[in-house]
Amino acid sequence: MKRLAIISMLGIMAASCVYPYNADLTSAPAPTIIIDGDIVVGSAASLKVGYMMSFDGRYPEGKNKVSSLKWWVEDEDGTKYEGKDGNADLSAAPADHKYRMVIMADGKTYASQYTEALEPPVIEDIGFVADDDVVRLNVSLKGGTGYAVVQYEQIWQFHADWVQEYCAEFYPAEIQDPEAKYPDGTWLYFTLEQKGLVQNYYCWRKSTAPIESLVDYSMSGDYAKDFLIAAIDRSSYKLCKSLFVKVRARSLSYDEHRFLTSISNDESQAISLFSPDPGDLPGNVININDPTEKVLGYVSTSKYTTAEVSLDSRYYKKPNDPDDSELYLPEKDEMWEMYFRKINPYRPVRWVMLDWGQAMGWAPLRCVDCTYDGGTLTKPDFSF
Repeated sequence: MKRLAIISMLGIMAASCVYPYNADLTSAPAPTIIIDGDIVVGSAASLKVGYMMSFDGRYPEGKNKVSSLKWWVEDEDGTKYEGKDGNADLSAAPADHKYRMVIMADGKTYASQYTEALEPPVIEDIGFVADDDVVRLNVSLKGGTGYAVVQYEQIWQFHADWVQEYCAEFYPAEIQDPEAKYPDGTWLYFTLEQKGLVQNYYCWRKSTAPIESLVDYSMSGDYAKDFLIAAIDRSSYKLCKSLFVKVRARSLSYDEHRFLTSISNDESQAISLFSPDPGDLPGNVININDPTEKVLGYVSTSKYTTAEVSLDSRYYKKPNDPDDSELYLPEKDEMWEMYFRKINPYRPVRWVMLDWGQAMGWAPLRCVDCTYDGGTLTKPDFSF
């Protein structure tokens, strides 16, 4: 019976009409332009323009960027706000006017619809909730359209792993060539105070770009309570000293929410031949002279509301306390190379007591100088 079943299965497989399929990608379609615009009344406008890549990883007609571009924002009265380098100043734009964005790209003219900025939701609360592992950042909104975009940015103060007590100088001082291989001489150690130096122990960093979330509270009246926008590991350096968070929110129309949701869904799924065609998304930008041209993009017109919150180190779980056993005790012929190496150099930290006496303990520069990996000594500003 088992043998008969196997023979039957092989027969079915042999009779199946399954053939290899090679998609014909030799004739690339016309370039599809992508337009991503944001009009923030009373603040600024921004624009990103490019072309969509084909399935074969190429750009149709070799177009991977726009070669000529001019754009502006205009209101119904004809007042123009010229765009330059991706931004336009709208600080003087009246709040009760309707606006659109006009883009002249590679000899074609595109425009969004005239739209009045929607009133933003009120940010009623920003709160931190901690468990054993993470700190969650929640935001509560009230009012608006029931659809919103919430953006947040983080700035935090942190410190280096080690308190550096000593610095080093090589003697004789006339040897200045870091490429030299273990020259004759010795290292002399001085306290930072003796040399008038201060350790870069406390630094600031900020998130690379505002992080955005879509919020749909259309089915819960006009209130979104404790919407999660971030989760921070409790061992993160973001929590070791001070964390500052700025949040801004704007309302979305139903159409823009549908567009952004479609984009979000496409990005979270694997690309296949059965994925929706991105060019069929319900955007609001057209080619003025040829409305049949496929244009992928949306220009939003909005007002933002903002709020800020800060957090001290109360929730910080220090991964470990560095002790003397973690400092490296280099041999004399290692010190020159360790000090001058281009990647991950070392610096002296403090004397380590051993059974036979004491030795200078060294640590990677990134562990004693918080500016080494991009920290700044002054607090940066928020981007919005």
